[in-house]
Amino acid sequence: MIQRAQSLWLLAASICGFISLRTTFFNGTTGPFTGTTNVFILILTVICATISLVDIFLFKNRKLQLRIALINALISALVIFLYLNTVSKLVQPGTSVVAGLSILSILVFVIPVFLLFAARGIYKDEKLVKSVNRLRN
Repeated sequence: MIQRAQSLWLLAASICGFISLRTTFFNGTTGPFTGTTNVFILILTVICATISLVDIFLFKNRKLQLRIALINALISALVIFLYLNTVSKLVQPGTSVVAGLSILSILVFVIPVFLLFAARGIYKDEKLVKSVNRLRN
């Protein structure tokens, strides 16, 4: 159901995940660092973006959709940790990591936010359906 707000949040998270693979995350002295530079980051980002895309079509089972969205938010937080951990190894001692971050690195940071917004929308839908079922009975 694309007309649901959480579906749009999940789609936005998926698009940001796939775009973040090709954009520069960090510009350092060794060159640009992208999501495809580190294999583990590449695999986790593709998994996160694909799960977000598949999660859109689980609208008939909202409990499962909610669980998957929350687990996916944790995976995307792990991806952010891996990005920052890898970048901290590339930075020379005494310099700031923030100074070398690209403006498009924001894509990586908004993915868990989008997933949490989607989870909130799914939860509200589930609550609404339960209240309507209570009135029906």
